[in-house]
Amino acid sequence: MTGPTILVVDDDPVILDLLAVNFELEGYTVLRASDGEEALDVRASSTPTWWSATS
Repeated sequence: MTGPTILVVDDDPVILDLLAVNFELEGYTVLRASDGEEALDVRASSTPTWWSATS
């Protein structure tokens, strides 16, 4: 069984991977985006339960 889906957005690939891996370890299905435009594209084609954007 998969958990809720989360969209993680960060322009730093190391931070993006770190966040995604930690959410996956907690049972989330993770969608990734490296900027706002990509996040909107991902959001248009999927339905994440939650978003996490860092600065």
